[in-house]
Amino acid sequence: ERMTSFIKGLPKVSEVPGARSIINSLIGHSDIAFVFATGSLLKPAHLKLEQAEIPFNRSLIHASNSKFTREEIVNEAISSAKRAYGVNEFERVLSVGDGLWDLRTAQN
Repeated sequence: ERMTSFIKGLPKVSEVPGARSIINSLIGHSDIAFVFATGSLLKPAHLKLEQAEIPFNRSLIHASNSKFTREEIVNEAISSAKRAYGVNEFERVLSVGDGLWDLRTAQN
């Protein structure tokens, strides 16, 4: 709650240029299951996505509230996507991030 309040006092978060367009195009494909996995806490993540006007389904965003490694968060997101989209296994998983830790997590 304190972090969310703090973020509200800062200038609004803006999208990484092109992010909204890419996400909108991915969400529009029936053969793509789309979820968010973030190292942020859940409420601040919701706020930042809302401020950046990035579309998201609240039930398909996974954060660090109860997970302690990025791999745990990503694995939870993948499991959630399987349930939400009625898929037993994915042919492949594409992970997009903006830091070296994201690359390491995807490799792991």
